[in-house]
Amino acid sequence: DATHAEHIEKIKSRQYVGLENNIYFVPGHLGIGLVDGYDSMGFNMSKPHLRAELEADLVRISNGEKDAQIVLAEQIVKYKEVFQLAMEQAEKIDTALAQYLNTRPVAVAADEMVVNVPQSVTKCQRCRCNIVVKQRQPNGSFYLSCQGYPQCRCVLWLPSSIAGLEIADTTCPECGPDVRQLKITFQPGAMGQYYPTHHVGCLHGCDTRLLEMLGIQSIPSVFQERSMQQEQPNASASSSGYSSVSSNARSSSSSISNQPQRNVFNNNLPQRPSTNLRTQFQNSFVDNDSDDEYNQGVTNRGTNNGNNNNQRTTNNRQSWTMESNVNNDSDDVCCTCGIPARKLKVMKESVNKGRFFFSCSKPQEDRCNFFQW
Repeated sequence: DATHAEHIEKIKSRQYVGLENNIYFVPGHLGIGLVDGYDSMGFNMSKPHLRAELEADLVRISNGEKDAQIVLAEQIVKYKEVFQLAMEQAEKIDTALAQYLNTRPVAVAADEMVVNVPQSVTKCQRCRCNIVVKQRQPNGSFYLSCQGYPQCRCVLWLPSSIAGLEIADTTCPECGPDVRQLKITFQPGAMGQYYPTHHVGCLHGCDTRLLEMLGIQSIPSVFQERSMQQEQPNASASSSGYSSVSSNARSSSSSISNQPQRNVFNNNLPQRPSTNLRTQFQNSFVDNDSDDEYNQGVTNRGTNNGNNNNQRTTNNRQSWTMESNVNNDSDDVCCTCGIPARKLKVMKESVNKGRFFFSCSKPQEDRCNFFQW
């Protein structure tokens, strides 16, 4: 096809190959050196395996057996990994070419060739891409994100009680060899007497006590919930889990407000230490898209009713207000204090305007940081 013809002309113009009698392709020194160099890296980049896998996936897309966005995310990750590995071993290409071009490669300091390749915690159950540790700026909080972004928007936000997070060299003996343990550094006193400042643990489900202390779900539970949301695209996004909210769901505040709300915290769990009661995170599992909107508006929320609106906002704009003319079903939703939450309505001009959410019902000075759509 046209693409293959362009590739052929390119390798000819770069003198990777030549033509004998204008019929037969003959590899040149540059072409042979590149093939030998790539083969010495331990993977057959010179072979058409990656292209063949893509062609097979394109056929599956045509047959309706595979989603195009998932295929795109998978292919990007595969090619990115090969590129990163090639960058780490670029000197092998220099060595191979030197044999055919009769030149000596220029020595490069090792510290100048370091390429930061993020390690994987586990695989995303939605798109099979790697889940990696990332750190937000400027607040420095940590989260786990799928490398299939933006096609896959799965993300797990972690509480700010975690001061440091690294992937350990060990795999989890309970969850299997495909799950890496995490080296967690807690803020001093954040976990009280329950955990030391430095702890090696797993977020895949085996360390249930750690998950309870952090107030998050296990990764498999989150992905199962994400899969159910994909099967029911019209359902509202849950307040926890690797969720992805569609544009239709965002624009339809009435349909979202009528959906049953779920508390991300289990009131039957053992009481956490007092230093961890005022959890500094909301909606541990949310969509990447909603995070910016949340950070922009959540600092303005409060018990805003009646005549004190102007007192609570310095910019003369009310972002959140009480919704007093609707059925308050907050009895089913409790905040981290263990009391029924208060139902509020978004009044800020945004995609979430008119949408209902739950917050702590205590006075502002005693209020915890609970937040749930």
